[in-house]
Amino acid sequence: MPDITLIGPGAIGSTLAAWLSRNLEHTITVAARTAFESIVLDSPDGRIEASPRVLTDPAQADHSDWVLVTTKAYDSAAAARWFEKSFGPRTP
Repeated sequence: MPDITLIGPGAIGSTLAAWLSRNLEHTITVAARTAFESIVLDSPDGRIEASPRVLTDPAQADHSDWVLVTTKAYDSAAAARWFEKSFGPRTP
């Protein structure tokens, strides 16, 4: 069961989190500035509702099997605050 951390739940990040949450073998954590309870995505295949774990403080993060960064380039410094705790020795 892969642990996946997604940094930056904007339009692209939320879409990825919702789609990845469809596979119940994935554990999805979203690193966000503001907490939220769920993601609702209307797709061509129908509505996807996901309730990933949402963290707002990098100190709360754990090592993940995968880290996906979906922030805009100007927000790179804020995204990088999550790296130390999110990346393990084998995290791509």
